[in-house]
Amino acid sequence: MIKLKVFERMAQKNFKTRLALSEATGIHHNSLGKVVNGDVLALRMDTLNKLCEVLECQPGDLLEYVPSTVPAEPVSDAEFKEIMEYEEKKGSGRVKRK
Repeated sequence: MIKLKVFERMAQKNFKTRLALSEATGIHHNSLGKVVNGDVLALRMDTLNKLCEVLECQPGDLLEYVPSTVPAEPVSDAEFKEIMEYEEKKGSGRVKRK
């Protein structure tokens, strides 16, 4: 998962409000609010560029990778077969072995 750290950088650069940052970047305040809150699935490069320019930082200062979960343990063939049988009974059919 990518965590956005725009709010933290705003504080470091003494931007008191999202509106002030919106005016400085030219990014619409609604769009900027979503970015600051982390409520976006994608971030346009021009938006990232404007934020870096105004906040005087690198993209890595605004983005952080956070592992979502602990990696799953590998399963044996017997365990996989058991899972497949359960899934077939359930009717999902989504699990496939490569």
